[in-house]
Amino acid sequence: MKRKGAKVLRRKEISSRLSTFAPLRFILFFSLLCSCTSQEPTRAFSGTAMGIPYQILTSNPCDQKAIETLIASTFEEIHQHSDNWNPDSEITALNLLLPNQRIPLSPHLLRLFQEIDEAVNLSEGLFDPTIEPLVTLWREKLLLGTIPSQEELQQLSLGWQHVHIENGQFWKSAPITLNFGGVAKGYCVDLLCERLIPYAPLYICWGGEIRVVGQHPTNRPWRCALLSPEGGVAKVIDLTGAIATSGDYYQLWEAESTLYTHICNPLTLNALTVNNDSIASATIQAETCLLADALATALMIGGEPLAQRLAPRPIELLTRISCDSYSLAVAYDERNTQ
Repeated sequence: MKRKGAKVLRRKEISSRLSTFAPLRFILFFSLLCSCTSQEPTRAFSGTAMGIPYQILTSNPCDQKAIETLIASTFEEIHQHSDNWNPDSEITALNLLLPNQRIPLSPHLLRLFQEIDEAVNLSEGLFDPTIEPLVTLWREKLLLGTIPSQEELQQLSLGWQHVHIENGQFWKSAPITLNFGGVAKGYCVDLLCERLIPYAPLYICWGGEIRVVGQHPTNRPWRCALLSPEGGVAKVIDLTGAIATSGDYYQLWEAESTLYTHICNPLTLNALTVNNDSIASATIQAETCLLADALATALMIGGEPLAQRLAPRPIELLTRISCDSYSLAVAYDERNTQ
């Protein structure tokens, strides 16, 4: 898949192009395109949670106080259990454990581990929440204009295979570090969606993670716009379920005449490079935000071959949103295989 005539952009140029959309983390730019007014049957809830803005639209009329309480308690649940930035969170406590030490998991983390395990398996290991030390090493070296040595890479302790859960207890067989930053926001959006179902139709967005339920209140699909890596809107699509994107052009470093991205392959231990054959962005529609997040990251590494291998599995390749000179975008839907 070639980006014909692609211009290699330096990080400064990239940042300039994307500054309009700050603080969005993802290259997928979401547009509600709904122009809600006080006459429309929606109620808007917005604010900031853990330093990240959120917006939620529910049906109207609704129990505003009950919804505000539910939203606040869900964000607090994420903060207490799966927030790596919280020194007192449950995930922080797991990272402090020595190998083979066991600790019971809360229902929150037990479910999260189960969903992540499914995503890791579907991605064939290309999505791996234990690679934070790998990403950190590459970033530190690239900031110095160099790359890690093979000796440095081999010394890292990585791998989802070192995560074990037995009878509701967690333990690890190596001194790995778990970081759920890649899916924690998506998981939170999924929880909010489940808990706000009585107030559907729903639009939930937290820091670029989006999931919708039902039709737009004006009896049309919800819509979002995908940005082209070359600038501007590439496509407007109808949105069902959740959507996520991953891209290679928000964080770039040049070292030894090669342009590297912030995305690392946990199987090869290498950072992705930018060239005329690399994928600039991958956009995923899936039933859940967590799954969309994980597969978008994995498809940046695995590309179309991974997408094709996923097709016969419980998650089926339904539609190709776009596949052109700069991006790979596919839609998935989780199916009941029974």
